[in-house]
Amino acid sequence: MYKFAIIEDDAPTSKAFSAHLTATWHNCKVDVFENFNDGLSAIRATEYDLIISDLNLGPGSERLGGFKLARGVDASKTPFLIVSGLDLPNLREFSEVVEAWDYMQKPISSEDLIREVRRALAFRNEAKAMALSIRDPRLDIDVLRKDIVRWNGKRVNLSITQVRLVEELASNVNKTIPYDTLTEHLPSGRTKNTLRVHITKIKEAFTDVDPTFVCIQNTPLAGYRWEVQ
Repeated sequence: MYKFAIIEDDAPTSKAFSAHLTATWHNCKVDVFENFNDGLSAIRATEYDLIISDLNLGPGSERLGGFKLARGVDASKTPFLIVSGLDLPNLREFSEVVEAWDYMQKPISSEDLIREVRRALAFRNEAKAMALSIRDPRLDIDVLRKDIVRWNGKRVNLSITQVRLVEELASNVNKTIPYDTLTEHLPSGRTKNTLRVHITKIKEAFTDVDPTFVCIQNTPLAGYRWEVQ
């Protein structure tokens, strides 16, 4: 049984979203919260399969409350979908920064919502089923807390998205992983350019703790590989 959370201060919108979800997944459980604080308490206490949150959750500091909530969610476990009717520039880019699953502009049709939810759930199910198989003894990823990565015993500061990319590469040492496969790990902005930015940041994070780090290599026109001699 899927568990969904909807954090939305507009009652007709949350009612519509809930109806779309229950009509598609008949045995799902949908929890609805009307404000930032109630939503925050719920996602801290419950592991949801998907969280849908409005961006604007109140006046003042809560106007962009959806971004704050997204920062507190492990995107590798629970996709976080931000929705908004605000007419502000770069909202999709900001959603990517906070590692939300994706951003959707209101009004949202039932078809578009369900299509996005299906895509998010497919990602979550695949991530849960994927066995972690790191084949480089110098690399350690905490299986309980994916934000803790160590290289030769030293902590490497990576985002959840970057950890997923490292897992994919290091589970297939000396094998080129196609760009398209790697971009599927990105919560949004699934382009080669966005992937390139993440890979660059990953390399920088590893060289911060080990200046000799050269494991991540580019295979021109094909993808990236984790190289072990």
